[in-house]
Amino acid sequence: MSRKTYNRILDEHLHILAAQGNHEAYELLKRSYHLHALSLCSNILSQYPESGVMRKELVAVCDDYFPLIVIKFNPNLSSFYSFWKEGTTREVMDYMIENSYGANACAFRGSFSLDQEKDDKGNDYYDLLAEIDEDRNKQKQIFELKGLIARNSIHFTSQEKMLLMLLLDGYSLNELQHGNFLSKAGLYLTLNHATKKLKKLVEKTHKK
Repeated sequence: MSRKTYNRILDEHLHILAAQGNHEAYELLKRSYHLHALSLCSNILSQYPESGVMRKELVAVCDDYFPLIVIKFNPNLSSFYSFWKEGTTREVMDYMIENSYGANACAFRGSFSLDQEKDDKGNDYYDLLAEIDEDRNKQKQIFELKGLIARNSIHFTSQEKMLLMLLLDGYSLNELQHGNFLSKAGLYLTLNHATKKLKKLVEKTHKK
């Protein structure tokens, strides 16, 4: 068996387990494709050396997009690697277009100069800073919930844990419904059980 064939079989085996809610298989697959992402991003940046975008930004884009690759992959249409590369390359290039210096954009979306009193839309920076504080609070809450789930993972099934993590990462139920993660009925049933458990853990934490 060639190395290429072996890797394809391994990837698709891990994907089947991950789609069934096996968190360990998902993490193995994710770590493997993080390495692929490093190589992919280096190759893309070598073609656009003056973009002003850093490799770590692009790798973060790849990592953030990976859960959606797992959800949408159909083994009857292509290999996992081919599907990942096509979708991830498109996502990275979209980011490059929106954030490269060549496109007259800043390296990070939403950055602004404090030398201006208002942004291009006429918003006061006090309003912008308030929005930033709100975003930080939201990120803090997400971080705390992820930590709570991780510390109490024994209370969740693999599917419940993966579903909660995907939702906290920003994926909608609509996106999950159209993937191969769970059936619609199974998705809502799993979510109902998971949120009840999470709510009890949050309430228990607040009582301490």
